[in-house]
Order: sequence, then C-alpha cells, then structure tokens
Amino acid sequence: MIDDLGIIFAAGGSGQRYQKGNKLFEPIDSEPLFIRSIRNFSPLCHPENAVLVTAEMFEPEFRDYLQKFLPEYPLKIIRGGTERANSVQNGLAALHKDVKFVAIHDSARPLTEPSLLLECLKIARRYGGAVPGKPVSDTLKKVDESGMIVATVPREQFWHVETPQVFNRKQLEDAYQKSVVDELVFTDDAAVMEYAGYQVKMVFNHALNHKITWQTDLTGIQNIVRSQKHTAN
Repeated sequence: MIDDLGIIFAAGGSGQRYQKGNKLFEPIDSEPLFIRSIRNFSPLCHPENAVLVTAEMFEPEFRDYLQKFLPEYPLKIIRGGTERANSVQNGLAALHKDVKFVAIHDSARPLTEPSLLLECLKIARRYGGAVPGKPVSDTLKKVDESGMIVATVPREQFWHVETPQVFNRKQLEDAYQKSVVDELVFTDDAAVMEYAGYQVKMVFNHALNHKITWQTDLTGIQNIVRSQKHTAN
C-alpha cells in the first residue's frame, strides 16, 4: 500500500438523471456498484486513509453495505456538504496528516483499473495534478439557446475527463480555499486547481472507465462485467 496516498470516494450526488433510486446501490455481479469501485483501489490505500463522502440520508445504507460486502476495508464515511466543494473539503479534513497526495474518484465508475490510479499518482508527484481521460473523437457543435448550430468546434484540444483525479494535497486544499473565498462553483476538482493557477496534466487512459449516469449505462456495464467474468473462466 502507498503510505502517503489518500482516496476520497465521491458518493454524494443526487443522481437526478438516473431517476431510479440511488444508482450506487445498483447490483454489479451480485454486489452494489460502489463496493466494486472501492474494491478496485483497496490494495493501494490504507483504509484509514480512505473516505467515502455521501449525503446524510444515505449514510445508514452505505454503512450496512460496507459491513456486508467489504468488512475487511473499514474506510471512513463522511457527510457531504451542500456543494461539491464542501464535500471534498470535508473529505480532505478527514484524511490523516501524513497523506500528501489525494485521489478523488467518482463511485459511479466501477470499471476503473488500479493501474490508472498509479499512473495518475506518478504524474501528480511531478506536476501537482493529474487527470485521466480520452481525446474527443466526435465532431463538436456549438449551439445557441434554441438548439441551432452556430459553429463547429475544433476537437483537437478537447478531452473527455474521467476519475480518479490525483492532486498534491496542500495545493488542492489551497485551491479550494480560494474558490470558496471567491464564491465560485466548479464541476470537477481539476477546474479548481486550474483556477488557483496550479498545473494539471491529462493522462491518456486506454481502458474502459464508464460512469453510470443513465439507466442504460447500468445495463452496459453489467454486460461488460459479465463478459469479463466469462472470459476469465
């Protein structure tokens, strides 16, 4: 395990687009989706350096599932805030003081390979921040308020962003403090680092790293896991 690594598992989203309860409790190979997300990284990080951040209303269910499916990895469960910034800051505050680098991972990504976190950590040690993703391959269109196309956007400099996003802890804490003072809201942690002037490098991820956002995503991931299991056997 990596002594100076901490992991924040983000599990506090409302899941409004999913429209069917909490998507993180959906089954993937007979266990809740979020359990698989945690299990993927558990060999890399001490449980006392790992936290799951969620809404108060879901805390009891998360505790029950963790006790049932992952009792050997007693990570902390931390209550999230009203905004993502509050939730991440709560998670950072719960990490041990010896944690120098922190990975923030979306618990709705159950296919992420541990090697991706290791690669991002290596890059973050050099630059301060590392974010996995893939270059955009689709044509991009800019539209107006009515949905009419107004321009075709060059795609060469655009990437789809994934997690885990890995950062120097002190830099990330400083960046979030600046964003709170300036009353700004960002959609991911890399954007907070960018705003504060810190370097963040993209890391190409060749492997599958799907996120469950819509109900159809769940079926796709279940099929992938089923296929992987069949191939292994």
